[in-house]
Amino acid sequence: MQILSKVIIRILNIIVILSTIHSNVHASSCNLEVGIDVFGPIFSNTTWNKTNSPYCVTQNIMIQEDVTLTIEPGVVVEFYSKESDDDKLHIIVNGQLIARGNDLEYIKFTSYEKNPSPGDWGNIKFSETSKPAVFEDDKYVVGSIFENVIIEYGGFSGKTIVADQTPFFNNVIFQNNEGGIWFDSPGRLSNSKFISNNNGVIYTKFDLIIDNSTFDFNKSLGSGGIISIMDYSSKVRLSDSTFTRNHKGATIYSLSTDLEILRSNFFFNNCEGWGTYHFDAIIYSNNNVLITESEFKYNNQQADNRGSIVRADHLTIDNSSFIGNEFNIFPLIYSIRTLQISNSTFTNNRNDTSSGYLIRTSDRNSLLESSTGESKISDSLFSENVCGTVMYSPDLTLNNCAIYNNISELIILLYSGIITKSTIYNPYSKKGIKVSYTRNPPVINLCNIYGHQDYNMISEIEEDITATNNYWGSDNLGSIYLSIFDKYDNSELGEINIGRIDNSYLTEICTTAHPIPTFALSIKPDSINFGEIKIGNSAESRTTIIKNTGITSCLMEAITITNDSTNFNIVYETCSKKRLEPLDICSITIIFSPTSSGERNAFIDIYNDLKVSLSGIGQNYNISGKISTDVAGHLDLSVINASVTIEEINLSTVTNDEGFFLLEPIDEFESGFYTLNISANNMPKINKQIQLLSKKDNEIGLIKLPQYHTSKDLNGDNSFNLIDIIYGLKLLSEIDN
Repeated sequence: MQILSKVIIRILNIIVILSTIHSNVHASSCNLEVGIDVFGPIFSNTTWNKTNSPYCVTQNIMIQEDVTLTIEPGVVVEFYSKESDDDKLHIIVNGQLIARGNDLEYIKFTSYEKNPSPGDWGNIKFSETSKPAVFEDDKYVVGSIFENVIIEYGGFSGKTIVADQTPFFNNVIFQNNEGGIWFDSPGRLSNSKFISNNNGVIYTKFDLIIDNSTFDFNKSLGSGGIISIMDYSSKVRLSDSTFTRNHKGATIYSLSTDLEILRSNFFFNNCEGWGTYHFDAIIYSNNNVLITESEFKYNNQQADNRGSIVRADHLTIDNSSFIGNEFNIFPLIYSIRTLQISNSTFTNNRNDTSSGYLIRTSDRNSLLESSTGESKISDSLFSENVCGTVMYSPDLTLNNCAIYNNISELIILLYSGIITKSTIYNPYSKKGIKVSYTRNPPVINLCNIYGHQDYNMISEIEEDITATNNYWGSDNLGSIYLSIFDKYDNSELGEINIGRIDNSYLTEICTTAHPIPTFALSIKPDSINFGEIKIGNSAESRTTIIKNTGITSCLMEAITITNDSTNFNIVYETCSKKRLEPLDICSITIIFSPTSSGERNAFIDIYNDLKVSLSGIGQNYNISGKISTDVAGHLDLSVINASVTIEEINLSTVTNDEGFFLLEPIDEFESGFYTLNISANNMPKINKQIQLLSKKDNEIGLIKLPQYHTSKDLNGDNSFNLIDIIYGLKLLSEIDN
């Protein structure tokens, strides 16, 4: 009998253990006050709800095949932190995980630690048997999903999410993790934020779509990027996304066949070239890259070894801008084999050694070989860049471009190709075009090539170069030849044929070439809104900067304010009657001091039709307060529908259900004492003097209340009583300006 009892007890213990594994839920040992523990395998469909939250993962969890774990909005999943690094906790998904929060209540996967840090817990792994997200007509239909979810402090192994079968990531905040999302199957990520993660945030070997997402202050892999694409056959499309302040290695590193970047922004990212972080570009690819309708601004401002902004084997850039970026080890744009640029702008980019290339195309092999890189650049602007050489391409087709006001040793270095319908004017640069190492000389025509300090064009080859129908900055043939270096300077060189014999050189600006304005004024900002300012006060001053980005000087006109010079005033300016040389600036500082209420608008006339628009709103003074019959420690008995007036200014209002009143506007009043009247049914009428002060001697206009004295008859009944205290104290103490 005793043996039987032991057997029964042992069986009961087993039943208890099995039921524990199946339900996977216990009173929490993570948090003694609220929440429950979860651990072990999940054998049947299970839902985690907000009522039982937080769920504390104390051991690894495994969602079995064909089983769904659903996590409802507002749930917090906390991972208990193990002392041993080998025991960092995971959720393994062999079935399906549905984690869908909403706009008001996110689901959170986080650390249990009071002072959490990246890598406190392991990862969430979707195995090959898990159910991936399925899309129809580009919309999610079924399968595993993270939506309106926060994932933080995970990734001890360098991987926070591992997806052999990929869930859909939509509106996910991924922050402070030690590792990223590893896609081991095609995936999609939308409307998400990646903030302050280490070791990169996305790693994939498969097709991937990323749209409408932001990546801020992440640190890349030492051997990769914030996004690493590690397969030659994958295709990745990135659209409508923004990358800011990411650092260390590349922002995007790609081995993919096709990387498309559409309508995206890259601001203030830093790529440190060479050393451990040897993928030395913000965008680094060993294959094809297409960039369209995108902006690259102020990248590499703080990197120690500034790499390229974009580096690829085959690169296409369309309708994009590169402004204020820095580089020193490699070119700003570096294409190994082919390059196409159209309808794009490159301005104010800087090489801090003043020796690098802005644009470079070359083959992997020696530049002397015939299989060299090809560049096609059209309808684009290059201005105010500081570098050694603006463009270097063995085979260059340049059409309808303006290259002006750059500061460099050389503007264009090429071996062969065609330069046509372009203006090349750089008075702060030593040399214009240099032709070197070629068996097939380039053809240059219908261009404006002038203004360079040493030479407008240099030949280093034995063959003759055709350069007819170009304007060289002068109508004097002798002056033109002084700006050209060819066989007349070195007998071993060929001739640069400018059309001397048939007079096919131009003696004035070629109008067929891409024009540069005689001067171009840049105004930043070109509109200023001061917001709402109290009458008699002044807004904080604002400054606009005018810069001459053209090629000749501009004599500024007198700076005036039109439409409203009463409320807007110029307090300081350096522009009137000043001659702005190319790249010179001047400034105008304005204040807004409204003298009356309402919206006010004006303009600063800069030059001809160029203006800066000004706007602001003059805000009235008002008197507000609350009429109540309560005293400290007693119930509020607010007076409803009390009449409140200032008779001398002819203003009145009625209190609302809570006893509040607002008298507005108090506009253009004279300083002095006015009578504030308050009356309501079943209460004595109050007539109280208030003092209104207008602006005087830099004093802001305001309302003063006489000091309350407890011995004063406030309601005029010829006696001092509790009503005086209630109405006087509560009313006067709650009136403000």
